[in-house]
Amino acid sequence: MWAVTLQAQKENQNTIEQQVADTACVCLSMIDTNTIKTALTGLKMQCLSKAIVKNQEAINKNFETEKRREEDLDKLGIRGSILIKVQNILTNSCPNYAFFEEKTQVQRQTRH
Repeated sequence: MWAVTLQAQKENQNTIEQQVADTACVCLSMIDTNTIKTALTGLKMQCLSKAIVKNQEAINKNFETEKRREEDLDKLGIRGSILIKVQNILTNSCPNYAFFEEKTQVQRQTRH
């Protein structure tokens, strides 16, 4: 029974992070290419923040178990933990996020 509960919790966790990633990807896809060139990092973080806010209720439900909350707070806090996982999902599943990351790398290289 306990193993089933842990498995269900893990699947639910993956689902909420995928849901936040999907929301962020939609936000990123709505940004004009010319705007991206002027405010690259800020726009990416703005979309990630909007995605978390939009899904806050689902995040709260997912993280309401004391054990889960303590595990993530020991790391980077719930928001930090979600952001890292969401960015990993976006890297693999959102072409718009990949575009932002590519432009960020180019921008960093031209500064040096």
